[in-house]
Amino acid sequence: MKKILITVSFVAILAFILGSCAINLPDSFTIKYSNHFEIPLTVLHFSFDDFASPVISSFESAGFQVTYGEPVVIAYSTSTTVQLSDYIGFPGFDVPVDSTFTVLNNETLVEFSTIEGSETIQNVDFNVNFIVEFESSTTTFDSTLTFLINGTPVVISDNSSETENVSKYLKEVIKSGEDLVVYSEVYINGTVKSSDELSMNMYFEIPLEGTATTDIVLYQDTTDMSGIRSLAEFVDSATVVFDNYTNLLGFDTVFEASDLSFYFGSTPPEVSISKNDLLSLAVENLPFSIKVPANGYFKIKSNSYLDTAIYISLDLTVATEVTF
Repeated sequence: MKKILITVSFVAILAFILGSCAINLPDSFTIKYSNHFEIPLTVLHFSFDDFASPVISSFESAGFQVTYGEPVVIAYSTSTTVQLSDYIGFPGFDVPVDSTFTVLNNETLVEFSTIEGSETIQNVDFNVNFIVEFESSTTTFDSTLTFLINGTPVVISDNSSETENVSKYLKEVIKSGEDLVVYSEVYINGTVKSSDELSMNMYFEIPLEGTATTDIVLYQDTTDMSGIRSLAEFVDSATVVFDNYTNLLGFDTVFEASDLSFYFGSTPPEVSISKNDLLSLAVENLPFSIKVPANGYFKIKSNSYLDTAIYISLDLTVATEVTF
């Protein structure tokens, strides 16, 4: 603006000199002045470890095996062996039995309510794997295992060994956000020997990657962009620029500011915006966020981050009329 005033002053002086020389001049001049501005919006250094580490640490603290890879994999396994003579109470004898024994009595395997970021886990459709195996050391009696996952029964009946994939029930528990609670009992009908054993093995793993079932907010903040409003009427063009861009998250995200959305992929976006869009950004507390959109791919891995410096590039033209 200072340059405009200097230019106007120069034109006025020139007009005075030319007028003094009896040179006819128009009644007014229009002076146009162009300039370029770059208005910082924010500098992002989003380390996904800040988001993922509390989730992973919570699983580790709960006794789960964590394998760091792409993605991180959470696993749990346990084996329960039942010496039937301990239940019958007649060691050293063959005993006819027609009865039910409790093996696991409502054991909580995962307290999702204590897992940091459990609401994020809840909103991702993971490709989980949950296997229950039932083994018997003899065929002298019939045995049936009833395994309940949060009250939903799964029946396994065999005289030697049988494996059941109960992954769909684990998915339902994760989606509900409830703790994972299991109960199991065995029904036996036949003659039990003192050496007979039954065993139940459980194994599940959760690769922390899948499809987001709703928007997942990874980061959010506000910034003051109200200074743009005074320039908006002079704007010829406006562009949102994402400079010094590095995306090592391993999945795509969306950057949202006000009602505008920008896709974060492997290369930086550069988007021209209208004057109305520019005015929507020109507020004192402009909210912005990084999101995984619903139906987008999502995974948790270590050492991933997103860096970029975001600014608004403005080309302005100011027209000033000088009247004599």
